[in-house]
Amino acid sequence: MRVCQFNRYGDSSVLDIVEKPPPARAKGEVVVEVKATSINPLDIKIRNGHFFSYIFKLPKTPGGDVAGTVLECSAESKFKKGDRVFGFVMGGTYVEMVAAPEKNLVLIPKAVSFEEAAAASGSAYTAWQALDVDSLKSGQRVLIHGGSGGVGHIAIQLAKAAGAYVITTASAGNFQFVKELGADEVIDYVIADFVAKLKGKPVDLVIDSIGGDYNARSMKVLKRSGRYAHVLANGYARLGYGPNVMGPLLETRDILYGLLMRLLRLGPMYHIVAAHNDLDQLSRIAGLMASGKLKLHIDRRFPLAQVRAAHDHFEFGRPRGKVVIDVK
Repeated sequence: MRVCQFNRYGDSSVLDIVEKPPPARAKGEVVVEVKATSINPLDIKIRNGHFFSYIFKLPKTPGGDVAGTVLECSAESKFKKGDRVFGFVMGGTYVEMVAAPEKNLVLIPKAVSFEEAAAASGSAYTAWQALDVDSLKSGQRVLIHGGSGGVGHIAIQLAKAAGAYVITTASAGNFQFVKELGADEVIDYVIADFVAKLKGKPVDLVIDSIGGDYNARSMKVLKRSGRYAHVLANGYARLGYGPNVMGPLLETRDILYGLLMRLLRLGPMYHIVAAHNDLDQLSRIAGLMASGKLKLHIDRRFPLAQVRAAHDHFEFGRPRGKVVIDVK
């Protein structure tokens, strides 16, 4: 089978397509024929050598999102051969076949394509957990930075479904897009200071996947009882730090500062969002997609053979929504 992997850290040029044997299925796993996957910020960080990448043994295959059909499963499995499934698998999904824990997978709703399902899991988990959907109250004010991005465009829809008043930052070219998703108020981050715009109108929750000075500035618009969700992402690369040591160091500094302020009770509730698997959440996400209440926007699709171009577009092209890799 074809596998995307890299043998050293660096830019997209380190990505190669090689041939490897199909995976063996372990207990509790199913073998999935991958139809599509999508790119998440973590893929870029690990490829660049960020995010404590030294813990990963090289060569490494990127990817966590998976959508495909079940090829092999046990007689006791909740799935059967041919089932369309999707989920998040930390085992490298830029491949033609993957052995995945069945506890991480759910059925793809009939009306949802493989590409849409692949675009959903990692980013939808992140948005859901950053919002803490079940604790979000109707009428609360939520500020979502980067509303046109992979996490942002999902978070807007989930927050609106919960009855929140949604404010988002976006460029002028994405105003209409985020408005159609349900944003109540849009601030052009290129020409306007969101701190000044929200003066006297504090928010209950900030979701920040940008980082940099957005961290300290966002604290200024939060209610004292509010909550700041720091999404671990590739924001520092987008802010110009690129694939070098400064991005991770600055992100670590901001995280430690936020956690210290929380510990000393000198600032709003601060927490880090690193998406984790939750089958109940994934099932509910699938239900929202089935009902049309959650729509995944795919900016561009690339075949697996063009994985380098896909990574470049994700990292530097400022995509709207998700970038999907078609495997088969």
